Amino acid sequence: MDDKGTVIVVGAGPSGLAAAWRLKERGYSPIVLEERDRVGGQLLTIKQDGFLMEARTTILPEAYESVMRLVGDCGLSDQLLPAAYLMGFMRDDKMHMLRANRLALDAARTSLLSPGAKLKAVRLALDAFQDAQAPLLRGSLLSERPRL
Repeated sequence: MDDKGTVIVVGAGPSGLAAAWRLKERGYSPIVLEERDRVGGQLLTIKQDGFLMEARTTILPEAYESVMRLVGDCGLSDQLLPAAYLMGFMRDDKMHMLRANRLALDAARTSLLSPGAKLKAVRLALDAFQDAQAPLLRGSLLSERPRL
């Protein structure tokens, strides 16, 4: 494959690493820049005393087909660990339990989120649903954008 040139990718979080991987597949030479001394962005798994603890947000449902496809394309499927659906969030010395497989229902019922935050989440979900119905999404977004 011909080298199409160097591309700078800023950030070694999941999105930056995914972009670099796909650029490399297409013949570019990506250089990933990261401020921290580790990759992963907001994802952080701590191994301590025989336990794995997630210190940041890390929900990866198999429903995210594009993410799961990328994991497979990178040859990392065997690195995924099954996890319980139950998640705990500490706030004000209280543990708030949410189920990943019933996240919308549990988020609506929990005191972890304010009524305003719940309303914003509903609006976001409605916007996403409406966007999914838009004719523009039937084709490639990149191919239909006007050239600058």
